[in-house]
Amino acid sequence: MLEKYGFDVTFTDAPARDYNLEMVCRMGEELSPGLVVVDTSTPSIDNDLDVCKKIRQVLPHAFIVLVGTHVSALPEETLTRCDAVNAVARREYEFTILALAQTLKEARDGQVPDLSGILGLSYRTMDTEACAGKGADAKPIMQNTDRPFIEKLDDLPWVSPVYKKHLRIADYFNPNARFPMVTLMTSRGCPFRCRFCVYPQTLTGRKFRFRSVENVIEELKYVKKAFPDLKSVFFEDDTLSASKKRCAALSAAMIKEKITLAWTTNSRVDPDYETLN
Repeated sequence: MLEKYGFDVTFTDAPARDYNLEMVCRMGEELSPGLVVVDTSTPSIDNDLDVCKKIRQVLPHAFIVLVGTHVSALPEETLTRCDAVNAVARREYEFTILALAQTLKEARDGQVPDLSGILGLSYRTMDTEACAGKGADAKPIMQNTDRPFIEKLDDLPWVSPVYKKHLRIADYFNPNARFPMVTLMTSRGCPFRCRFCVYPQTLTGRKFRFRSVENVIEELKYVKKAFPDLKSVFFEDDTLSASKKRCAALSAAMIKEKITLAWTTNSRVDPDYETLN
């Protein structure tokens, strides 16, 4: 999304590339970014915050924002735990991060950016007036209104060019998919209420939203050309089979367009035989 709107982006998956913290910090020093976005999860949150502290040491003026399931569920707790972090972009964050980047870019040198209008953002205020009378170290945490879920998923850029430009598909595998593979998403949200499933509860919500079949097919054609050695696709939808009609339409279109890649996806345990077939 940021590249689509003209921002210069470096995207690094440090664990996949076997980069240690020293290498990440060295990269930060060399690039000197104004905005650092860190993906998080509950199992990794302690390490994620330690990384942010180290990044802050080498990039004292960078704006550090966290995204992901854990921080969406516990934004205030996360910001309270780590003063190296400036903000949390809650739930679906594509347009929140874009708005943040645009706001930071437009702020004049030395000017405190006004973040109050960015939907979906929780942040530690940098306004000295807001801190007045609350102690020298007080930085109140502000919680902006939630950003509505994205209804038109076709408006989002494809993820596969990100693989092509920034990542190596050889670094990724899934035990339920043939290697090498790519991970795509054709829909978001899930109407079911399984307690164990973290994504609808924290990121994507309960409403099932989906890309058009035509949009998905065009991306599948792209990945076949971009990655000649590709063997399979993992559709990382919350529940691809949530709509029986759309599932059938997508499958029929893949057959019609001769998309012969093997694919796997997330589903429930109770879809009927017609849907599975």
